[in-house]
Amino acid sequence: MDSLRGLAAMTVVLFHFQLMPIWSSIRWIRKGALLVDFFFVLSGFVIALSYARKINSAQTVWDFQKKRFWRLYPLHLVILLVYLLVECAIYWVSLHPEILQLASNPQPFKVNNLGTFFSNLFLVQAMNLHKGLSFNGPSWSISVEFYTYLLFALVVWFAGPKRWVKACAVMSVLGALTLVALDAPLTSYYDYGFFRCIYSFFAGACCFAIYDRYKDLDWQVSPLKLSALMGVTVMFVMYAKGYLQFALPPLYGMVILGLLFENGSKPINRVLMVAPLRYLGRISYSLYMTHILIWYFFNLIFIDLWPLPMKANKWGNMQFDLPIWQQLAYSVAGLAIVIGVSELTYRWIEDRFRIKSKRKVELEPQVAPQLPKDQTSTAMSS
Repeated sequence: MDSLRGLAAMTVVLFHFQLMPIWSSIRWIRKGALLVDFFFVLSGFVIALSYARKINSAQTVWDFQKKRFWRLYPLHLVILLVYLLVECAIYWVSLHPEILQLASNPQPFKVNNLGTFFSNLFLVQAMNLHKGLSFNGPSWSISVEFYTYLLFALVVWFAGPKRWVKACAVMSVLGALTLVALDAPLTSYYDYGFFRCIYSFFAGACCFAIYDRYKDLDWQVSPLKLSALMGVTVMFVMYAKGYLQFALPPLYGMVILGLLFENGSKPINRVLMVAPLRYLGRISYSLYMTHILIWYFFNLIFIDLWPLPMKANKWGNMQFDLPIWQQLAYSVAGLAIVIGVSELTYRWIEDRFRIKSKRKVELEPQVAPQLPKDQTSTAMSS
């Protein structure tokens, strides 16, 4: 599951590298925004696995939310402040055109202004307060996930150990129905992303409940059936439109369950356990949070400072007009920088605050279900 999270993160990274035609021409990557729901489903599964039996009082709710805060917020804050510095630098450049002129003529503080800064600071930028994204665009998903964590903790506490599963199922259905009632697609983000997260996150929690119920039974999925399920899910990502996309969170949950119940020699699990994929899974949060900033500097260099040739694609979007080998070369260099920066932010920010949060906040130890040995890293990383 860590490996799938890493692969999904890399797909989102390439999805946002829109200036390279080699990537936008691949349908799977063009549909990368739909993989955000996989993150939500997996997060719901892992959080339910780790905390569903531990949250039983106001104090445990508080401790849980503090732990989630220290897991998500430090890196978000650092990237937000870097963006603020960049905006200030662009403003300074606009005041001194005799020193440097940017070809794209960016407008400082037009979108990334004081109002959107405080929205990002308090993680409410995806609550339909603005007409689009600002600063670090992908952070919209962690903002709604943060408040979904709180909602999950409150639901588990008030529902109690006997009814929390039914309560989570109700929350997931309500999230989906709210989107439908608002005539909002599953790809909603800055406006109704919170309801999207509720739908997918609580669907993931329900998938954990299914796993918890049947894990000790002889319930197995053959590699062939699992491959077919993953194939169907891939096809839905690439070709489903409109309300058909609402089938994706349950499909993601079924893929997770299929991996956990794969029988025999578990060939698919073995492929996903290779070191490079597990590494990408380990730094996936940093990949997700830092890549837009790297692509921003990439665009600044090759559009404003040393412009590369560009032309409009069939959708009317401007892209680099380069041979494939040059696109690959620039892409490899850019991805290497993204991975390198993500490694640094993982070590210096993510991991340090994760360790500190574990020292500061420890929920009461209780008996909790365990994943198979080769699947425990995902739960531990959350």
